[in-house]
Amino acid sequence: MAIALHPWQEQAAERAVALAARTGLVPSVFIVLGSGLGALPPEIAVAARVPLDEVTGLTAPAVAGHARELVLARWDGQPVWLCLGRYHLYQGLTAAQVAAPIAMLARLPVRCVVLTNAAGGLDPSLEPGDLVVIRDHLAVPGLAGQHPLVPPAGPVRFFSLRDTYDAELRDRLRAAAESCGIEVREGTYAWVAGPTFETPAELRWLRLAGADLVGMSTVPEAIMARALGLRVAALSVVTNRAVPDEPLVPTHEEVTAVGERVRPRLFALLRAALPSLAAVERAGG
Repeated sequence: MAIALHPWQEQAAERAVALAARTGLVPSVFIVLGSGLGALPPEIAVAARVPLDEVTGLTAPAVAGHARELVLARWDGQPVWLCLGRYHLYQGLTAAQVAAPIAMLARLPVRCVVLTNAAGGLDPSLEPGDLVVIRDHLAVPGLAGQHPLVPPAGPVRFFSLRDTYDAELRDRLRAAAESCGIEVREGTYAWVAGPTFETPAELRWLRLAGADLVGMSTVPEAIMARALGLRVAALSVVTNRAVPDEPLVPTHEEVTAVGERVRPRLFALLRAALPSLAAVERAGG
């Protein structure tokens, strides 16, 4: 599927192409690292590192735990894009702007997008530090009109999001986790706008709706990736228990701290999965 891009998205795509050309790298995988997950391990050889805002053309208030840098690198020799940090609705942006790091891939030979995030565990069996492969989502702002494809740059494209989180990629992530001795779960992620954490009533409602996780990101990027014909996988790091009777109130600092603690395990999983993810065909390929 090919969607029309807005002029500012086209400009971002051109800047991304120019950045890639300077390095000579041709990655097929683009990884977004969420809250507290953005420090790079030593085995990554950086070829280029620039502020994300320089490529997207956006400006937004800083958020702790989100460096907002774009990195072109080799990971164990495998070329890869790494996006350290991301944009959020609560920074005063539209959903289309939040998805800008994905829209800029439109003119690049990327086939696979891996999105990571910090999330609250709605499922009572989830504990801080758990890793969860996302199989589906609830887009609460999207249902209320905050959608990354609105307003469209060209003809409105109607398409199904039933298979947003690619089953083959989920299998490859699970296989990589097993090879590393890392336990992963699978669940449905609820996207909310933030910046406030949820009320007990909201937590009950999201759980009743079928969500296992809740967070403030990922879904706009996933939708944009599917609109561009890219295959999507997503992983949540559970940073807090998001259950109505939980006596501990989450803070952004605690969320970031848990992300930092789990980061080595997440990176081990991604490192093991990268060769198989890089080998996948583009959607419809």
